[in-house]
Amino acid sequence: MEKVILVDPSKPKSRKRSVPNVKQDVERILNGFPKGEEDWADGRPQSPTDVDELFDRVTLNGTPDRATMDCAKLLESFAEEAETQNPLHVATLAAAGVICMKLGQVNKNTVHNTMRKCLGDVKENQLEGMRLGVSRCVLFLDTIHPGFGSRTYELLFRRNKPFLNQAAHLGPDHFQYLRQYLADPDSNKLYKPELQLDSARLRIPNIIFTLFAEKYTREEIEKAFHIKGNPPPVPFYHFFPLDESFEGLRLEVIRELVGVAPSLEGVKFKRYGLSYSCPELCRFVKNQKLFMRWPRPII
Repeated sequence: MEKVILVDPSKPKSRKRSVPNVKQDVERILNGFPKGEEDWADGRPQSPTDVDELFDRVTLNGTPDRATMDCAKLLESFAEEAETQNPLHVATLAAAGVICMKLGQVNKNTVHNTMRKCLGDVKENQLEGMRLGVSRCVLFLDTIHPGFGSRTYELLFRRNKPFLNQAAHLGPDHFQYLRQYLADPDSNKLYKPELQLDSARLRIPNIIFTLFAEKYTREEIEKAFHIKGNPPPVPFYHFFPLDESFEGLRLEVIRELVGVAPSLEGVKFKRYGLSYSCPELCRFVKNQKLFMRWPRPII
């Protein structure tokens, strides 16, 4: 797992480098991803249970009263629980700061001071770089996902070099080169692990949706991380309970949809034993006023 290193994105890495080396920048990030089975076997998750536990930990599932917290208090609670050297926690902290400022009407000083409770005495530019970087991390991994599969979003924390800070420097040319790289089978060297897990729920906007206890719609959250000039966010669907007795099931269904809906839009759920695409399934359930569960994929 990478060590989180905070850098100032406003300062160029070298005085000689005034123009970004797009190819070098993108491939430096890609080269930090796991190279083989041994790398993928190092650390969690290695099972569906691991994914569940990571998701529960990073969404403060043990803090049931978070639904009643305002944004500032929720950010403070997460900052107190987050692990400073855990890249997933640091990225989620930065993402929560984005949501607090864009949707929660929390001012920048309050957000940055709260983030420092977790990260220590960090400069303003470094914190701003983290907030910029998290949106670019989301776009970077979303771009990789169609060809890489269900474990794409683990790449955020399965790196031997910093990712969040490197992503803060990425611009339109970088993402254009990334798409060209991925489309060329001769250049695309990303290693897919043999073990495929449904870890899509570890995508940052999915985590934020659950962490903030549905204070905001999926569309609002996706828009907060969206970078202009790129494809619009994928629509999100979820269910509402018929009465309180369905609350436990509702939460489980929402978690499943948070994990699969953003990445499998329009794709048939054959691996789940269903012939529906996500929108078709959701429309069917809403029309029938039923709740459905489907089996987890067989690994």
